Amino acid sequence: MKLTEKELINLVVEGGFVARKQFDEVAQYAKAEGKDIEEALIERDLITDSHLGRLVAEKRGYQFVEVSKKSIPEEACGKITADYCVFPRQDRNSCGDE
Repeated sequence: MKLTEKELINLVVEGGFVARKQFDEVAQYAKAEGKDIEEALIERDLITDSHLGRLVAEKRGYQFVEVSKKSIPEEACGKITADYCVFPRQDRNSCGDE
């Protein structure tokens, strides 16, 4: 489930990780470019992908696992869907590739 803009503000602005002015600028940029605000925050180096992932997982009550540091068995590829990801990787089809 995607976070709403208000939920993102609660996490990153009220959490003290991003200034409100910066958030608003990034939100405006994201909308103009057709991007998700999360993607734009990371792209603009205001928060790392890993840090944002940890914040979202904590909010949702999930355990955060940084899959880029794990090896996914080839037989698991195709069985894991984006439904189980908080932030699916852009290259979801590269399962197991390092």
